[in-house]
Amino acid sequence: MNIRILVLTIIAIIIFPLNFSAAEVKPCNNCALERLVAPASDPILSEPIDYEFSIFEMIHPTLSPKTLKGLSQDEMLAIDTGAAGSGFKYAPGDAAASYEAAGKINEIKYADLDKMILSMPMMQNNTEAVALMPVKEKYGHLLNIIKTNLLFEEGMALGGQTGSVTLQSEDEYNRSHLFTSAVNELLGSVSAEYYRAHPEDKSYAPDFRELALNSVAGEMGLKLETENVLLLKNVDNIVLYTGETSLVMCTIKDDKVTLAEVKNKLSQYLNGGVSYKLFSDAEFIKFMLYEVIFENAYVKHLVKTGAKFDFKPYNEYCVYTVAEGALNNFLDGVTITPQECEKYYNDNPQRFMVKENVEVNYYIFSRSVKNSFEEIIKTGADTAKFQAELKSRGVECETVENERFYAGQLMPEIQKYLFALTPGTYSKIFDIGSADGGAGKCVVFYIKTRSAERKAEMKEIEKLLYRQALADKKSRGAAKMFDELFKKYKVKINLK
Repeated sequence: MNIRILVLTIIAIIIFPLNFSAAEVKPCNNCALERLVAPASDPILSEPIDYEFSIFEMIHPTLSPKTLKGLSQDEMLAIDTGAAGSGFKYAPGDAAASYEAAGKINEIKYADLDKMILSMPMMQNNTEAVALMPVKEKYGHLLNIIKTNLLFEEGMALGGQTGSVTLQSEDEYNRSHLFTSAVNELLGSVSAEYYRAHPEDKSYAPDFRELALNSVAGEMGLKLETENVLLLKNVDNIVLYTGETSLVMCTIKDDKVTLAEVKNKLSQYLNGGVSYKLFSDAEFIKFMLYEVIFENAYVKHLVKTGAKFDFKPYNEYCVYTVAEGALNNFLDGVTITPQECEKYYNDNPQRFMVKENVEVNYYIFSRSVKNSFEEIIKTGADTAKFQAELKSRGVECETVENERFYAGQLMPEIQKYLFALTPGTYSKIFDIGSADGGAGKCVVFYIKTRSAERKAEMKEIEKLLYRQALADKKSRGAAKMFDELFKKYKVKINLK
């Protein structure tokens, strides 16, 4: 794809705030778009599953692994085990990569790379794990940082074009995230306190958000100016409002919130689309308090009390938003025809194989009744007689029936064992230990059917085929786009 064409395709995607200064926003050397940080192991995972999931797992069993119902991960690990890896050493201040933009060289140092990896939820700031990470894996994360920055550079080069992605001003961003962070913390404490006080009450859950906001209303000394608020009930479009914007919506300790301060927020609701005249006064006041006024009042309170919360700096938010918008706009422009889908199906038969699979019943039971199971299994009883015999003996167990497993969904040794059994036979009884210190648990499998690998008929996977073909086309297009961006920005990578 020609880069000039790429720029034309992403033009008009960013709405910049009126007070936005492009010069103040810099590339982020420790940022990478989430979809690039944890890329799908197969492009199909980037597409919605708008068809039966059973079709998806039939074609892609390794992308939809299964656990054995009724067994914990530790209990499954009693049958299987894992592996490990190694890492490499480097100087944090050295440049892992660089690129040229606007006549300047931007370096991404190893310290930047480590910072991005440590920020990932799965790493949880585990510096030892980052130090031991294989070079190939770190190289992938470095590429993601570079790609994010190049998308950002492309988006920023467009300037203040109008379009579909809106950047908040720095003040709006900080205020909204301060409010959201504080409310989320409140929700956690309020819900935990409620369930401690009502341990047996599972049938009713109150509006925890309302409870959380009410819990701090008194602390703030919040007093709603209901008469002023109700004046807005008859306003259909706040943009056309010509009244006094200094109107006080509420007061808090040593401060107040005016209509001018909530007018932008109010424009999301009073925009001519819905008339609030049909609301009762009480409903309108509640709506205005919780959806419009409270955020401003609470943020003022939080600022005065010096509350601090950890969220992405504004610069990082801008980088992510601009880069995500540029990438989305490119991908949204990729389409595929029915003819391309059919050709893709015929050209890639290996992608549409229904994997070898087994259908099983299995029974999880206490070790104390193991002898009964051994005796019944020796009789060669089919599943109906098996269940009848268990019932007649008063033996209790957890039964999972008609469960289908495709090759690649189970742990390797479990799969190898079950797929080797003859249909109509039982497995050996597995002693899977005890996590609770009780009598222990056992499991036995009954193989109902085993089906060989086959090619799926086009009509049975029609929607999945469309998504798979489209995802691969997007993936190829994005790869070509990034190749050209790497050349345009003269990317150099020192990590090998």
